[in-house]
Amino acid sequence: MIMRNRFMRRAVVCILALAMMLSFDGVSTIASAAKAKAKAPKISSKSIVVKVGSSKKVTIKNKPKKAKVTWKSKNKKIAKVSKSGKIKGMKAGKTTVTATVKYKKGKKTVKKVLKAKVTVKKKKAAAKATKKPTTTKAPATTKAPASTKAPATTKKPVATKAPTVTKTPVPARTPEADPKPANVVADGEVSDSNLTTEHKSRYGAVTKDNGMMRTNLSAQDITPAMGMGWNIGNSLEQTGAGSIETMTDAEKAALTDADWVKGYETNAGNPVSTQKLFSGLKRYGINTIRIPIAWSNMMVQEKQSDGSTYYRINEAYFDRVEEVINYCLNEEMYVIINDHWDGQWWGMFGDADLSVRAQAWKKYEDMWTQIANRYIDYSDRLIFEGANEELGERLNDNWKGTGGTKGVLTRKETYALTNEINQKFVDIIRKSGINADGTKNNNYYRMLLIPGYDTNLHQTCGDKYSNKAGDKYTNNPTEPNDDYTYTMPTDVSENGISKLFVSIHYYDPLGWGIAKTSATYETPKGTSTFKDTWGSEEDYAAMAEDFESIKEAYTSKGYGVIFGEFGCVSVNKDGIPEYFKEFFQSCQKYGAVPVMWDEGGIVDRKGTGNAAYAYFVYDDIGQVFCDVMGKTVTLKEAASKLTTMTGKPEDPVAENQDPLVVATWNGNFMRNTNGSGSVNYDELQKVFGKNSVMTMAGNTTGAMFETLSTTTNSNYPGLKLEASSDTYRWHAHYNLVNGKGESDWSQIKEPGIRITMHDDMISKSAQLQLVYTNGMWQGDDTFEWKYESTYEQVESVSGSEYTKEQIAALPSTVNYFSKEGEAFSDSLPKLDENNQPILAKTAWQGKALHLNPKYLANDPIILLTSNTYLGVDFVKVEIVDLAYTSDGKDYVKAEQ
Repeated sequence: MIMRNRFMRRAVVCILALAMMLSFDGVSTIASAAKAKAKAPKISSKSIVVKVGSSKKVTIKNKPKKAKVTWKSKNKKIAKVSKSGKIKGMKAGKTTVTATVKYKKGKKTVKKVLKAKVTVKKKKAAAKATKKPTTTKAPATTKAPASTKAPATTKKPVATKAPTVTKTPVPARTPEADPKPANVVADGEVSDSNLTTEHKSRYGAVTKDNGMMRTNLSAQDITPAMGMGWNIGNSLEQTGAGSIETMTDAEKAALTDADWVKGYETNAGNPVSTQKLFSGLKRYGINTIRIPIAWSNMMVQEKQSDGSTYYRINEAYFDRVEEVINYCLNEEMYVIINDHWDGQWWGMFGDADLSVRAQAWKKYEDMWTQIANRYIDYSDRLIFEGANEELGERLNDNWKGTGGTKGVLTRKETYALTNEINQKFVDIIRKSGINADGTKNNNYYRMLLIPGYDTNLHQTCGDKYSNKAGDKYTNNPTEPNDDYTYTMPTDVSENGISKLFVSIHYYDPLGWGIAKTSATYETPKGTSTFKDTWGSEEDYAAMAEDFESIKEAYTSKGYGVIFGEFGCVSVNKDGIPEYFKEFFQSCQKYGAVPVMWDEGGIVDRKGTGNAAYAYFVYDDIGQVFCDVMGKTVTLKEAASKLTTMTGKPEDPVAENQDPLVVATWNGNFMRNTNGSGSVNYDELQKVFGKNSVMTMAGNTTGAMFETLSTTTNSNYPGLKLEASSDTYRWHAHYNLVNGKGESDWSQIKEPGIRITMHDDMISKSAQLQLVYTNGMWQGDDTFEWKYESTYEQVESVSGSEYTKEQIAALPSTVNYFSKEGEAFSDSLPKLDENNQPILAKTAWQGKALHLNPKYLANDPIILLTSNTYLGVDFVKVEIVDLAYTSDGKDYVKAEQ
């Protein structure tokens, strides 16, 4: 065969030579074909060396006409290749780029695979430290943040007493260089990595982000890559620094700004975020992180020469946020940053005083201009979100605290103002996207998350349940009203709508997703009451209907959709895994990004017992993430023992209702009333004494903790019951310790607890929240909020169902009507014919309750509180041993 082929090639050459001599112009068709055959397609270079961030182009020589070339990189994290053969170095290493050439040869299709070895070398300059930025004049002393009434639905709400002394903030820094021109990649792919070699950002932060801005990709293009998401709840958006509140002025003055930032970040008892947290979440398939932030915490107001005010954000806060951003980017995650409630300052927009409204606009513009400029060079994996849930009715919030009033905006005006603020947000970011020399930087193309009206699905979509479809606030509930129209802002023409996501929050139905206790909510779909089980046909149908609304309003038109928050706040309900799975799969089907809300109890952020990775404490929720994303997570044995499941808790009431008492605390713990306008504080003091009322950040609130006595059974030598409370009286902590001061439950064979409440109707009707933890509250990195259980004491009804006689029977400490004349909206005890509360099946007061030995082994401190915040008072806590009767004899369980 070989000899024959050689003979044939020589014969062809002779024929071609003759043909050329006989041709009219010396050019023969036969000769051209033979030439093409002789020179097959080949790659211009088989070995490429490129530096990180630089590019080199390779081509295909002798490419036949109409040939199709497909380029591919074996490892896109090291080098990527465009459709035209442009190879860009991403990080140091070696890989191979292939070009597959397909073309017709006669009736046959020829396929050739050409390869080039690619070596990516480090960029020498990348390892050099950034020159220390020059400083500017130090701003004035930090202004105390405005009052910050915590939302009633928050699991661990934290009051926000302003620090009396603050250290002078670090002066604003000037970066070494102007913003870089946009790192535009016009033919980027969703799979492209954002990582390069470690270097310093313009402000000195350690980062691996390459600043890549894939301008050809839209919000909908990156939605699948964003996958499932998670919120760092109760962290950098906290508006108090509880661990610092009890310090002396001298101690506060010695703190650095970074100490203050940590005080805010750990205020709700959560640890500071570390790389371990995000590395652990990544294993579950989570690829989007939302960082709620309260920028006003360490903001100063500087008077300018023209008399205006400049709202300057503290550098230490910027630094810490940037550090957390980079933890996420290191995992190739998408990360969202916003301004989150932030002390309720948003109510300035609705103030009756027009000068206050003007200051709100100034603060908003100053804030977002600084944020945009600070993080200007980061890649398109960083997304800006203009607000949290404040755009809508909350623009009328009372931002002054006690003594203040609500805003005066009409509902029509709140819609118009929401649209106006969102447009301003887009304009600010795009303006920051143009450099002084006219070139565009990354902010010109950055993805933006636009808050919906109240972030409510129906009002934002304008569907049949919305105000727009029927004005429920007038005498024409079915008459459409275009005054109640939410509109997405207009972006620059180059972007169109491709860079815009709309933000919606989803805890629907609210009686399921928000209510931890009996409650009633008026929603666009009607009244929603407490619901502890999800999974009926009606539940699935309602969710499907909601997703059809977002499809019609947004995804079908090209907008991206991010559910910036979703979930079920209480873990003590049945059907949570089913709810999560259906929601995740619906997001995948309809093209949306779900970002779960977690206040600190769902994920163990420190990765206790699990080496380098955080993990889901509630394993059934974590498993849903794994199932939907095709992941498998294996925990170390020590961590696996600490996991549990969601679901309605088992009946906590023990069979032995005459147990042996081991230790007793007597005192008063009044759970913070949260500044509720329904509480009559004068009457509260008459009943509970002057110590029952406190002032926090200008807000009057009911709150108290005092120990009157503690005793220990002599049969348990060396044991002592320690009792304490967090600074804001949200919860009390009970710790059984031995002579060494260590938590010690080893002497109790079958641990239990019995709780007695004050003898008043509100306290006697209170719901119980029982949590296990292992440290003190604010500022303690060992603290964890684990295994929360909630128990109802009485059946409840809406306050609107009360008769005049029943209203009269309410304690004097509660006002049925608020100062604004609104009916008390929280649920009230359901009363019998004698106006006495009807007990619930889980009634717990005065009864011996089981404690879980497994939970106590790692989290030995019992945390008690209540979601009833109308002045409930815990007066006695007894630790008991259920294995024995009160006289010390073995308890004999009844035969089953």
